[in-house]
Amino acid sequence: FTFGRFCDIIKVVRKLIDKLEFDGEIIKMNDNIIIIGPIGVGKSTVAPEVARRTSKKHIDMDALRGQIYALTDFSEELAEKAYDKGGIIGWHDYQKPFELFAVKTLLEQYTNAVIEFGGGQSVYTDATQADVFLSLVKDEPFVILMLPCEDSERSKKVLSKRARNKGERILNDISITSETNKNAAKYVVYTDGKTPEETIDEIVGIYLNAGSKE
Repeated sequence: FTFGRFCDIIKVVRKLIDKLEFDGEIIKMNDNIIIIGPIGVGKSTVAPEVARRTSKKHIDMDALRGQIYALTDFSEELAEKAYDKGGIIGWHDYQKPFELFAVKTLLEQYTNAVIEFGGGQSVYTDATQADVFLSLVKDEPFVILMLPCEDSERSKKVLSKRARNKGERILNDISITSETNKNAAKYVVYTDGKTPEETIDEIVGIYLNAGSKE
């Protein structure tokens, strides 16, 4: 337990106090930290620690995928057929309506969590789906896009080395240049050349220092 950690806790407490009305009732506000970005950029490494340091619950959308999809008419059989017909892009496109449902479900359920999106859950190439997604996250104050660097081609090369298969490389190429990622993000954090701890510090700093800029 360090002095820096103590200071982080004090800042979190102050942010919670700021949510009190004069009559002492808690105002329900969006205070999520949403972390988006391509596969392999480091979301799963940093999100749990960001949650710990900001005293929030960590929500992994990929881990809840099966549970949420069970509430829909999602079909693994149809997903496989979409893959057989259109490859990874066909599979990707079939997932989109269900991913939108997952986003809507979790944002309605949580207002004070670190929500870690999967690599594709913030990526929509269909204009209507993109508009729906952006409307869902527009009032979220801390949507943080993680990318290796500002240069798209260099980012693709960095993540290509981490990809486990060709499908991940294709999906990352889409994600890195995704307009919905760019338009949804309130902040962009570049990770290339940084340790996970440095990236965590940057994200926590964005959250804790936001109030001082208002």
